[in-house]
Amino acid sequence: MTIKTSVLLFTASAVLSTIWSAHPFHSLIRSTWTTLVLAGALVTPVAWRRHTPSVCSVMLTLLASSVVWQWWWFDGRASGIMPHPNDIAIAPMLMMVPTTPLALVPILLSASRNALVGFIVMVFMLLPRYRVAIATGGVVVLSFATYWHPAAFTTIQARFGHWLVALRMLGEAPLLGKGPHTFADFYLRYTETPLAFGVKPEVSFIPWAHSIYLEQLAERGIVGLVAFLAPLVFVWKYGTHHTRACLVAFLAMGVFDLTLLKPWVVGVYWSMVWLTLPS
Repeated sequence: MTIKTSVLLFTASAVLSTIWSAHPFHSLIRSTWTTLVLAGALVTPVAWRRHTPSVCSVMLTLLASSVVWQWWWFDGRASGIMPHPNDIAIAPMLMMVPTTPLALVPILLSASRNALVGFIVMVFMLLPRYRVAIATGGVVVLSFATYWHPAAFTTIQARFGHWLVALRMLGEAPLLGKGPHTFADFYLRYTETPLAFGVKPEVSFIPWAHSIYLEQLAERGIVGLVAFLAPLVFVWKYGTHHTRACLVAFLAMGVFDLTLLKPWVVGVYWSMVWLTLPS
């Protein structure tokens, strides 16, 4: 299998899951970002990749500046130009090419623990000589961040509910899933009956599974998860040191959040693949 074949596999699995979806129109409409970003990645000349460091640096500077401005003038967690503070998880992703530690500024001011996980993983991968110290410091910092976060434990419990619903969806459609981006359509229905282990679900509108792996399994099945991971194998095999670090951070943050409903997640995913394509 080549990297281009893996891209076709991803596309084919998405198409099949959409066709067999209980809500095919919803799947199609909500997949718009994926379609546009994938098309852009395929038609953009690979020779343009030399401009990627400059683009990432500009984006990171804009993100940090907007977060600082918002934090200075308003109370609470800052999101800057991103829709939600948790979307500051894009900051460590912008370190997929050599950039400055400027990424830490928006991460700290957003109080996004998942973004902090991504940053720690990125630094861990980029500085191999200091991995023991980084891992130890990372555990301490994350422990304090979780302890002092006012809604930390409530959020963790809610995640368990989301994940169990995703597993129920997988159980009903193990091969192709219930349809791309249909988690929101099924969530409340699956919470009407008790969940395993006595977990109490969050009863509200939940648009994604808060785990990109369980999202793929629930919405696109086992075939979809394999198709999602296949291009990333080539990112690891042929990517640069920074691209590999970005990949590991992406995979780590995907455990607790990330969703292909968000255009920036789709953009980062296909940017890593695009940077790995042969010239």
